Amino acid sequence: EALLVDCGLCRSQVMQGGSFLRSQAVIVAQAAARPLFGVADAQASLDTSSQLVSGGLGGLGLLTARLLLEGGARQVVLSSRSDRVAAGSEEDWAWVAACGGDVTRIRSDVSEASAVRSVIQHLRGAGMCLSGVFHAAHQLADAALDGQGALNFRAAYGPKVHGAIALHATCTVAPLRFFNVYSSVAGLLGSPGQAPHSAANTWLDTMTLWRRRVGQVSQSVSWGAVSEIGYAARHGADRRAEASGLGAISRSRALEALRATLLQGCRSFAVLPAEWSKLLAGRGEALGLTVPYFHLRADPPSRRRRPELQP
Repeated sequence: EALLVDCGLCRSQVMQGGSFLRSQAVIVAQAAARPLFGVADAQASLDTSSQLVSGGLGGLGLLTARLLLEGGARQVVLSSRSDRVAAGSEEDWAWVAACGGDVTRIRSDVSEASAVRSVIQHLRGAGMCLSGVFHAAHQLADAALDGQGALNFRAAYGPKVHGAIALHATCTVAPLRFFNVYSSVAGLLGSPGQAPHSAANTWLDTMTLWRRRVGQVSQSVSWGAVSEIGYAARHGADRRAEASGLGAISRSRALEALRATLLQGCRSFAVLPAEWSKLLAGRGEALGLTVPYFHLRADPPSRRRRPELQP
């Protein structure tokens, strides 16, 4: 452990066996994270490069843009299908517009490959050097499973899947420092009435793994329901998530997660402030992601031990 500390590692944890395995141990330690902002060379890179945010006028898109500008980004391009600021994010847009940074709004449908190529060509023609892509665009097509059809899947896959493919193909030769995609916990846990959304996010997470395996930068965040900003807050999904045990992500926690994505070497992760006892209550079987937390479930009333009567 002392050697690990000398090497700059921290938060070490020792795991030892019992009896004859007592003399053996596994030691796990964490490398001290170096923040991107504040490092001289990274700061210089942000000062001379551009960051593209798809779904840039939505809740998480504008929050990302604000974080980038606060960190010293020189140019931020906000791409959106409607060119309208999402309800609930007016304050963030007002800050972004007044911060003095070079902020560009572009109306473009990221699900159309030709539109993405046009945007990238426009940036290059304007002398912008793209170094970051933040893919936050999405669209829902909710319905019960027997009511889902090809058009629903096309609507959900358009911005998330086809948009990610177009951004990947168009930016292959760009010297990217970031290719960050915003996924959903629906891809990990499923979501009632949202089969196309769940499938699209599972695809997005898989693409992230594939890009990393072929040596390209990539990172995904599987978001739960975010309160205060974004689609979930506008449609009450954050309140439903809180009631079900999935939990709602506060604005401050969303900012904390976004900052983590800008750390060098950050891997993909999920933001899920779950109350496991409530979420798993009454379930008789552990599946997938819930396996490590299944012991935290609340027992149904029929299985609870009744207190013995005292004479």
